Amino acid sequence: SSTQEVTTIGQSRSNPDSPAVIPTPPARIGTAVTNEPTPVAPAPVAISIPGLSIDTAVIPVGVDADGQVKIPQDIDRVGWYKFGAKPGSGIGSSVIVGHRDGRNYGKGAFYDLGTLKPGDSIAITTDSGEQLNYLVTGRESIVKKELPVRELFRENGQEVLTLISCSGNYVPGVGYDQN
Repeated sequence: SSTQEVTTIGQSRSNPDSPAVIPTPPARIGTAVTNEPTPVAPAPVAISIPGLSIDTAVIPVGVDADGQVKIPQDIDRVGWYKFGAKPGSGIGSSVIVGHRDGRNYGKGAFYDLGTLKPGDSIAITTDSGEQLNYLVTGRESIVKKELPVRELFRENGQEVLTLISCSGNYVPGVGYDQN
C-alpha cells in the first residue's frame, strides 16, 4: 500500500525545560568560529498510540527510485523520513509513515490511524531515551494526486508530527486512492 492517511499532531513536550534545537547559522566573515558541536535532536526509535494499541519501532527511511518516501516492508513497523525534521527539534514537520495493511499480511501498524480524534495522545521515544508527547489536532484524507507534499514534508515553521498511512478505496493493482 502506498497511499496514506495524514494525521497532523501538535506537540506538548514531556520536558518543557529541554531547549529547542535550532541549527547554527553558518560562520560569517568577522565572526569567531567555535569548535563546539551544533546540538542535534535525537532520532525517533519508537511510537506509542495508546488509544489504538500501537507500540512499535520507528526506523529511518529515505526515498525510493521514484522519489517517493519508502515505507518499511515490515507492515508492523513504521518509518521516519530521515531527510526531514526530527520530532522534538522545535521546527518543521516530522513525518512518520506506515502501512494500513498488506494483501498477504493483514493489518499493518497504522491500520486504525484514521480513527484518531483531536485530543488523542501519541508518544515518540528518541534514541536518547526521551519521550516526546503529542496530541492529535486534526486528521485529513487527501486524494493521492492532490497531496500537498511541500507542506507535509516542510523543514521550517512550527513543529508538527505528521503520520501518514493508507486511506480511501482500494483499487486492485494500484492501491488505496487516498493518503
